[in-house]
Amino acid sequence: CWVCLVCWVCLVGFVLNQLPPRYIRYDVDMAFYLPQSERIHMEQRVQTAINVAISQISKKKELNDKPT
Repeated sequence: CWVCLVCWVCLVGFVLNQLPPRYIRYDVDMAFYLPQSERIHMEQRVQTAINVAISQISKKKELNDKPT
């Protein structure tokens, strides 16, 4: 279930907990201050974190949906 707000909040929380903190106020800040290699690495880490979060939430949903 990816339509409910609770699932989206869980997803965002899981993703953000896997990533190091970064303060980027505007897109131009990221483009100007980060070397391209670091930006690409950051984008890859975000995609990996999203995939892991989706997997974790899906597993928890499967466990909760199993009859006891």
